[in-house]
Amino acid sequence: MLIETVFRSEDVPAADRFECYRELMNRAYAPMELSSGHAPDFRAHQRLIGLGAVSVWPGEFEPLLLRRTPKLIRQSDPEVYQLTLVLKGSGKHSLGRQETICDAYEFHSNDSSRPSETRTGQGRTRIIGVEFPKTQLPLPRSRADQVIGRHMSAQDGIGALLAQFLIQLTRDTGQYTPDDGPRLGTVAIDLTAALFSHTFGADTSLAPEAHRRTLTCASKHSSSSTCTTPPSPRVR
Repeated sequence: MLIETVFRSEDVPAADRFECYRELMNRAYAPMELSSGHAPDFRAHQRLIGLGAVSVWPGEFEPLLLRRTPKLIRQSDPEVYQLTLVLKGSGKHSLGRQETICDAYEFHSNDSSRPSETRTGQGRTRIIGVEFPKTQLPLPRSRADQVIGRHMSAQDGIGALLAQFLIQLTRDTGQYTPDDGPRLGTVAIDLTAALFSHTFGADTSLAPEAHRRTLTCASKHSSSSTCTTPPSPRVR
């Protein structure tokens, strides 16, 4: 099976749960300030799946406020992009002066090099996060940077294809081997690049090889072992 780390808040004493979760998130992404009104007895379930250079982390947690400040960026910047598929709940994401309201079956994106703030809504939030080095994305950096923070639907087109891929991938990692990880990571990056290009309205900005891989995945997603997905995403 794929290399996977699992955090369950019930496995940790109540007084230590939020601090353990904060440390996990800082290791998984980049140093952040986390706060929550539920910190005294925080409940969360987080998985971290390694796919070569790509990390995928499905999770469910109580209301959170996450801040990536200029000071933290100066201290440490892994130079990564982050894409988050919201499966349950909602939130507000601020990137500089740009604000985005993100509801279920929408994506929001982030850049470790830019100050940001994410506030989740009331109730538990369920997500699948994807993170990868900026250098891995087969798009001009200027194009990718203009997409970060913009609204992207996961209910149709390329967004739905990427959402279904992530849901299928995280549903049961036991059916894959560690050698499958980097290949699945490549699929995730190529579909993300296709989504970014579609959002920007510049499909031709994809590198030719990545464009061919994306078209192949899209045409075969109903039968390929790495692209097989349920007919439509559903919150379980």
